[in-house]
Amino acid sequence: NADNLRKVPADAPTAFIKPRWKPLVITPEGLDRKFYEICALSELKNALRSGDIWVKGSRQFRDFDDYLLPAEKFAALKREQALPLAINPNSDQYLEERLQLLDEQLATVTRLAKDNELPDAILTESGLKITPL
Repeated sequence: NADNLRKVPADAPTAFIKPRWKPLVITPEGLDRKFYEICALSELKNALRSGDIWVKGSRQFRDFDDYLLPAEKFAALKREQALPLAINPNSDQYLEERLQLLDEQLATVTRLAKDNELPDAILTESGLKITPL
C-alpha cells in the first residue's frame, strides 16, 4: 500500500476473483480491502500449486518448462530418432507392435480356454464362466 490508502482503488485488478469470492470482495461500497487481500493471496497460492505461475529461482515453485528438455535439444534428439522414450516414438510402428502383442495374448487365452486351463475360469457350452471373487 504505497499510497497509504485504506480502500482498494477502483481500478484494482479483479479478473482473478473467482465466483465464490465475488460476494465477499465486491460489495455495493466497492472492493472490500480485507477480503480482496485474502482472495488475492488464496488465488496466488492456488496458482503457485497448480504451476500457472512460478517464482524465478525457486526450487518448489519453478517454471514447468524448466523440467522439460530445451526445445533445441528436443528437436535434435527427435531428428536423430534418439529420444529417451520407453516406447517407439513412431505411432504406426508402436500400434503395429501393440496389435501384434494383443493377437498373441488373445491366441494364448483362446488356447488355454479350449484346454480348460484358464485360472479361475472355464469354457462351458453356454460360454465363459468366471469364478466369482
